[in-house]
Amino acid sequence: MNPYELKHYKKQCSGIGLLIILTSITLSIVPTALYLLCYYAFKVNPTNPVLEPIIDIITSITSIFLTGLFYGKISERSLSELVPVKKGRFTDVLPLVFMALTTSFVSSYMTDILLTNFSFFNIENGVNLETNIPDAPMFILQIFSVAVIPALVEEFLFRGIILHTIKPYGSTLAILVSSVLFALLHGNITQIPFTFVVGLALGFMTVKEQSIIPAVITHFLINLFSVIVSAMLQSNMDETLLNIIYFAVILIVAVAGLVCAGVIGIKKDYFSISDVNRIEYRFRVKKCFTSAGMIVAGIILILRTLETISI
Repeated sequence: MNPYELKHYKKQCSGIGLLIILTSITLSIVPTALYLLCYYAFKVNPTNPVLEPIIDIITSITSIFLTGLFYGKISERSLSELVPVKKGRFTDVLPLVFMALTTSFVSSYMTDILLTNFSFFNIENGVNLETNIPDAPMFILQIFSVAVIPALVEEFLFRGIILHTIKPYGSTLAILVSSVLFALLHGNITQIPFTFVVGLALGFMTVKEQSIIPAVITHFLINLFSVIVSAMLQSNMDETLLNIIYFAVILIVAVAGLVCAGVIGIKKDYFSISDVNRIEYRFRVKKCFTSAGMIVAGIILILRTLETISI
């Protein structure tokens, strides 16, 4: 990488950092402003259970999609290049989806173990991640709030805008950067380890299929599963039956994922990504995360995460 390319690369990384800063700030301001607006202008009680998912939907669209769209519009590259939506073959996409789902289940289990160890030191997550689902209409609303909208807007930003801005400098680098930012933007210790690993899987499938569509589908299914589990936990379903269904689904998906990995693994070098050498890769990682915009973004995201920790 010559001096001109290095300068341009650091500029791109700083630009991504500024995008994350803008996204983080709006994620804090927009919901607060909407709650105040609903309370003072429309006399809506902030504790109304319907209000939270609606505000979550509006916040996701304004803070994640619109900021990403703005960045894409002022970028040197076209939006279609930054957010490819090429339709892949079903037989190619399905194995990747199963493997990513398996990765998410394993990651979730490992995260639970990690958080259990944290609890020994009286470190707890102060953010309530439970989904309130008292009836069928709320269930549908939560599907849109937790599964549909986040899958669309977050993949648009992270596997679209961010990954493809960095991708010309290395696919592996782009997957790593987008995954780190994806995890940190969730802003709590419960989700950061899980979302980082899932982000790696989503980034890999995006690079392989040259499209964000498989990642959107997988992201939707992961979040949909969490909504369904929350609904089942809040229902009057027998606990034994609930556990059987829960572990049966995980087992079926895990077996399918492992089988798909084995079948795909037969293809020569399928799981490898042609990229820069290790020394150059480490150099680019260092220069990316030490660019001005990334440093400020990292500080803001880490501070947001520390605010959620209860000791």
